[in-house]
Amino acid sequence: PRLLRPRRPDLSFEALDVSEAMLVRARQRDPETEYFAADAAAIPRPDARFDLVTSCYTTRNFGDLDRAAAEMIRVLRPGGTVVVLDAFPVASSWLAWFHALWMERIVPAVVAPFTDAEAYRYLAASIRDHVPPQRVADALREGGATDVQIRRHAMGIARIRATKAEG
Repeated sequence: PRLLRPRRPDLSFEALDVSEAMLVRARQRDPETEYFAADAAAIPRPDARFDLVTSCYTTRNFGDLDRAAAEMIRVLRPGGTVVVLDAFPVASSWLAWFHALWMERIVPAVVAPFTDAEAYRYLAASIRDHVPPQRVADALREGGATDVQIRRHAMGIARIRATKAEG
């Protein structure tokens, strides 16, 4: 299926991933986007190139969160927006207990007959060991972002939105 995107010829999209295998699959799904292999901590694009930078469920895998946040801001045009969506550790202790039970026991048991349950155990551990959303917001701010806002959603999901200061 085609990825959801506005049908406007004046918009172009670029996407990066460190995994060439992921990029091959992405190109098959959406050949209109330019895909390139890179680390988010070293984006091979010039300063102020993009109006919008997004990171969806990837900050947990950044080797250097501070550098990646600074790079996302660097490649934004002044006034541009960065949006980070990710799963973070659940703050409430009783909800964290339920989340751990769900992610580490129930989900792997349900998916085991159909796929590799170990991948879901890894997912649970990566969420549990991730920094809180405030830490990502702080990294964006330290990288040059302004108007940093965190919106929390259910079960540890959070959206962080920030703007690059005008020139």
